Amino acid sequence: MNESIDLLRCRFGLTPAEARLALQLVAGEALRPAAVKLGISYETARTELKNIFNKTGTCRQAELVIVIVTALPLLRSSSPSIEPREGLAQSNKSLAPTNKSPEGAQSD
Repeated sequence: MNESIDLLRCRFGLTPAEARLALQLVAGEALRPAAVKLGISYETARTELKNIFNKTGTCRQAELVIVIVTALPLLRSSSPSIEPREGLAQSNKSLAPTNKSPEGAQSD
């Protein structure tokens, strides 16, 4: 995990605390539970998140995750410990749009 933090620090100029928070968010944690896991207050997590947004050029958590996941091939090649949670990948598949129409629905 230290290698991943170092890579995020180098790539985006994050502090170690910001990098740890970013990795929690990429792993699928919401901000409050991530703050609890990291042993910081919610307000501190919000401040760190704002700094992360500024440093990564993002303004929403979803954008942030995309930017960091895009950088993850670099992270993964150096640290196999950073992998998306399986449950998160599975839930994303279930959100994919389908072309199936509901039973009984009529099309124009």
